[in-house]
Amino acid sequence: MTSDIAGPFSATPVKTFMLGNLPYRATEADIVEAVDAMGFQGTYHISSFPKANKTKARTTNLGYAFISFTNSDSAAAFVDAFGSFHFAGRASVKQCTLKLARVQRKIPARTSTSAWHLSLQL
Repeated sequence: MTSDIAGPFSATPVKTFMLGNLPYRATEADIVEAVDAMGFQGTYHISSFPKANKTKARTTNLGYAFISFTNSDSAAAFVDAFGSFHFAGRASVKQCTLKLARVQRKIPARTSTSAWHLSLQL
């Protein structure tokens, strides 16, 4: 993957993605730990990680999060590293997905919660 991947709506380099099919009990800390373990520590920001059922004893997530990278080189490397990822040590065997975010913004702005439903060829 090259560092000059671009979004379809403009020539803006792609740096924001939607991580999908996350285990519902995964926390933001779990995501940070997994991404850091891939070698991306300090190159990204979790832009949005929506939660559901906040009144229950166990808060679950909605199965997706947005991640924004500081540069397109890190974003391109993440696309290559994230292929076929799943959270080890969990009952869930879900394979996570990666989609381009419809809105590409600079860190630390929060991203829109909508995304293309165009899966990347990983």
